[in-house]
Amino acid sequence: MQKFALIGAGFIGSVHAHNLASHPDVDFKLVYDIDLQRATTLAAQHGATAAASLDQIFENKDLDAVLIASSTDSHAQNLRHAADAGLAALVEKPIDLDLETAKSTVAYVERAGIKAMVNFNRRFDRAHAELKELVHTGRIGDVAAAPAHLARASGCRRWTT
Repeated sequence: MQKFALIGAGFIGSVHAHNLASHPDVDFKLVYDIDLQRATTLAAQHGATAAASLDQIFENKDLDAVLIASSTDSHAQNLRHAADAGLAALVEKPIDLDLETAKSTVAYVERAGIKAMVNFNRRFDRAHAELKELVHTGRIGDVAAAPAHLARASGCRRWTT
């Protein structure tokens, strides 16, 4: 049984919390968010405990892994802290918005010798796979750029890439 902590109680953090809590091989222990009330609510929904600080996660010798779903600007720093603590880590993409910071963080994690992975769950979506096939086979011609939109049913903000 792997003992997990979650950093980030926003939309994607709540998805991860559900998955952690329902996995038979996971003991979902802690949730941290900069908004303690949000962490407390999410933790209570999934049988975990809210952490009042990141130190409660990174100094906890009872944990095996951390799932980092915090804001993008904190991914690299939290991943480095996980490496320092010897915790396996799954971090939401991107590691950082700055390529050099991302590269140096990867090198830092490799030197620490922890298991770490960047979450890239959309690559297996059927719609994405079909679009990739259309582009790869040339059926839609040469693609130079394409707008993409992701909207959630909850009506939250919309991302455009």
